[in-house]
Amino acid sequence: MDRFFEDFNSKTQQAFEQGVKLSCLSNALEKVKIGFYEPINFDTYYSTIQSLSALADKIISIIAKPHIQVVDSEVILRAEQASSLSPNSFRETMRDTGLWKRKQTGTMSPEYVHSVEKVDTIDTYENRFIAYLIDRIDEEVTKLLNDLDPSFASFENYYETRGISFSPNMLLSSFETNKPIEGVFDVNSSIVGQDKVFAELNKLKRKNTKMMESEFYKRLHKKDVSQNFVPTNILLHDPMYNYCFRYYKDNLLGTNRAESQTEQAYQNFMLLSFLDYLNNEKLLPGDTVVRYENGKIAFEPFSFVKGVLTFNLEQDDDGLKVVADYKGVEYYNCLLITKRTYNPRDVRTFRERRGLYFSHFEKVLLISMENIAKDFANCLTISYHKKDIKERYDGFLSSLSMIFRANKESALERCPVCGSSKTQYHSNRMICDRCGSVYALLDGGQYIWIKTFRRFSRD
Repeated sequence: MDRFFEDFNSKTQQAFEQGVKLSCLSNALEKVKIGFYEPINFDTYYSTIQSLSALADKIISIIAKPHIQVVDSEVILRAEQASSLSPNSFRETMRDTGLWKRKQTGTMSPEYVHSVEKVDTIDTYENRFIAYLIDRIDEEVTKLLNDLDPSFASFENYYETRGISFSPNMLLSSFETNKPIEGVFDVNSSIVGQDKVFAELNKLKRKNTKMMESEFYKRLHKKDVSQNFVPTNILLHDPMYNYCFRYYKDNLLGTNRAESQTEQAYQNFMLLSFLDYLNNEKLLPGDTVVRYENGKIAFEPFSFVKGVLTFNLEQDDDGLKVVADYKGVEYYNCLLITKRTYNPRDVRTFRERRGLYFSHFEKVLLISMENIAKDFANCLTISYHKKDIKERYDGFLSSLSMIFRANKESALERCPVCGSSKTQYHSNRMICDRCGSVYALLDGGQYIWIKTFRRFSRD
């Protein structure tokens, strides 16, 4: 768990452990100085990357010339190659009948014998520690990449899209073509040293790759180790090994918190930031109480009115349920689930999970702080490194409120999203068999409420 979330959870517990009415939410947040934005401190990242890079240099030196240990290795040699046998080797040879051969005289004698040789090995306690440390460096590099990737100035990160169209309403129609486009790739140009941070991180990645491709690592990284390493003579007195051991104790020991703690901390952040947004929009009811219980933000179900819709919010084990009602008749179920970092390897799992939920929910949205997977169509990015949390929640509520004036006959015959005629009516809603979009006809067909754009959409 990073420092921001540790501090956030501590303040949240302090503010809400006794329960706070939503009408007093602003005062509770202000009292303990709970905030939802913190700029990226590139100086801190640069310092961390430099220290990890120095550690990697020491490990690369160790890999080039590691401490070795002389051990006895049992081997089987031809009898004429073996020197004098130890008592144990003699007993093993006597028991192993497969090594014996009958001579022409009829007597039996060993053709091969068990023996013991002295061999050098790098499989030592200290070297297993170094291999473990390489794994920890790899974890830290992955965390750094995840933390910094959203800040990298790229077209997809800026617009949160993977492509453009060529219609009159296309994204590029807002650009001036008679001069270079500004504000995309220089989005963070005012932050001194950002380029230096990415350059240093790339160097660290190359060192990490070199360590993990070494024969040293391949031979030792699967060996069993305990994270409670004890200081041996080599770890204490060899300068290279001691540097690594001290770095581990001072910077890495005890920092590998359970993933569930990090996920819960982010879920608390999302829930409180959403409640703060609703409060600033003057949409919260006054009497509902929010509490901090067993490490979690909890509140009783409540509702609010925005435009022509009534929204109902309720927590359950899966996430946050948002139900929208139109004049108390039509309803729209949406489920919000959270994941602090949404990696490419998570995409398939999330899509399978969405498929399971679709029997109960018309929209399933993942809220993440770091959308590394770039699955923009199905993910809402809420990050304490972004100032636009309000605009993002505005967009979310707007996506649940897409009500358009329409013609009833056309809406019954054609899907308003993809134009397909393969639609069917089911439980007060229309479903498109082609794209999976879900929509409803309101007020006798005067309006269309588009509930879901392409159920299994991919951008």
